[in-house]
Amino acid sequence: MPPSQRQVTTFLALLGSLLLLPACGGEASEFEGSLLRKESGGGIGIRHNDWIALSETYYRFGKLWHGDTASKVFRVKNRAKQNIRLVGIRNACTCAGVELGIVGKDGKAVAREIHQPPVYRDGGPMITWLRPGEILTAKVLVDSTTLAPKDHKEKGDTTLVFQPQEAGTVRFAYDIDIRSRIVVAPAPAIALEPVSKYQRQLLRLELSPGEGLPPFAINKIDGIDKQVTIEKIKALQPNSHYYLVELGPFDSVGPVQKELAFHTDLASDKGEKPYVAHVKLAGFIVPTLMMTPSARLDFGRFDFDDKKSNFITVKYLRPEYDPELRLDGLVVSDPSNEDLSKHFSARLKKDLAPSWTIYLEYDGGLGQTPVRRFSGKLLLRSRDPDHKATWIPFTGFRRDRSK
Repeated sequence: MPPSQRQVTTFLALLGSLLLLPACGGEASEFEGSLLRKESGGGIGIRHNDWIALSETYYRFGKLWHGDTASKVFRVKNRAKQNIRLVGIRNACTCAGVELGIVGKDGKAVAREIHQPPVYRDGGPMITWLRPGEILTAKVLVDSTTLAPKDHKEKGDTTLVFQPQEAGTVRFAYDIDIRSRIVVAPAPAIALEPVSKYQRQLLRLELSPGEGLPPFAINKIDGIDKQVTIEKIKALQPNSHYYLVELGPFDSVGPVQKELAFHTDLASDKGEKPYVAHVKLAGFIVPTLMMTPSARLDFGRFDFDDKKSNFITVKYLRPEYDPELRLDGLVVSDPSNEDLSKHFSARLKKDLAPSWTIYLEYDGGLGQTPVRRFSGKLLLRSRDPDHKATWIPFTGFRRDRSK
């Protein structure tokens, strides 16, 4: 049967209380206070309250090199004589995720549903539930590869909310200190300049050891394709690697993202594969034909007894190609479809490459007519197959002269 209004209200209140939890945690003593008391026996040594016990509430991951991963398992034991329910979870960390699991009294994993996000069940939200004596495991997984290759320190925390209310809220806090192996200049994530699909863009990349770190070699570079080429050039600093990166031309208009992976000979402290530094390039490919400040020539509201003009700038972003722009049509009418074109004129002026200016003139003549507004469009043609015909719309409205 569908949930009642009261049940829905309770569900929303619980979710709201979870969203209001603080975003950053501290060490155990900062948020557990006098509730933390040692409980004898077993590996769950902290008595949180009469309902649950905890393995610990704080962990320091220590120094991690960028590219490494680490994990820590926090445990929550149901020490009550009835089932308890996990109804909310919040993870406040940019480089760590949380995996939940359940362990039974016999120490073996329990196959039970775990819902993230919570589902609505039995009158309220639910992620999973624990029988008496069962243990909920929260495995915090730190993956430094999700961050840019630079130094990063963070105080993260994971918050769990239980029902009934007496079981309370638990927060596990942890410190993360990620150290970069190399320095990437100008940055490990680069915003590209807006260019058309026919244009090329050049940039320089420098990869060098951090202060006090050993030199390294680059054995391979992934990410090179028909739109990204790389040339190694002479380094200006000792132990540095300099590259000239050329991007373009591109296939289409829209967002573009590229990633270069530099495989080094730096070994991991954990004996894993040699370190790989990732450099991300992102930008937007704009249309070849662009109009500023907008692709319209609106007059706004004005006195029809006065002459008025407007203009826009046209930019054509295709090197060494003449689009042969020309105006080829002007249509203007009022709401009754009466032709008003004789009251308007337009011209195209070529400026310094790659720009043109389109001027639209209202020459007057509508002041003594009943026309209150007009709309029209101007046709711009070119020999570019992508922009053979472009209509530029415009409108105008009568403003009566003040008496």
